[in-house]
Amino acid sequence: MKKIVLFGLLAVALGSPVYAQQDPHQAKKIALIKKVYAAYKPTGMPRIDDRWFSRDFNAALAHDAKAARGEIACLGYDYIVQGQDFDGAEINRTLKVTPAKNGRVKATFRNFQSPQTVYYEFVCSDKGCVIDDIIESDGSFKKNLRSCLKKNYPRVKP
Repeated sequence: MKKIVLFGLLAVALGSPVYAQQDPHQAKKIALIKKVYAAYKPTGMPRIDDRWFSRDFNAALAHDAKAARGEIACLGYDYIVQGQDFDGAEINRTLKVTPAKNGRVKATFRNFQSPQTVYYEFVCSDKGCVIDDIIESDGSFKKNLRSCLKKNYPRVKP
């Protein structure tokens, strides 16, 4: 009986977050997301740096821009703030960036009093981490964008 109890306690202890291996890139990921939202100042347009995102993410955005030809194709909103307009002061005042499962980072904030939650996925190397996808309320940003482009703009190639 004692062996069963000890084995059970050991299993619980080893499975607890305290003993789980920490993501060595977690601090860099969180710092990057904070930097992204800091670009949303109370006035003016945000200055988003392409280097914060993976090649694949940037390729999806470029495909949408090519399909749009100066107009709007599939992307009719700001994927960072989850809307067309933003209140930079409110976003930065309410922003909380925390670690999430599977190496993701969770960002929660309010924009025009509307609560928003998005998860960021990353690609990391010894040079650092870049954002590879944004998980929105309806799933993967990249997957949804590419699906829309394939359906509505089949002749426009990436």
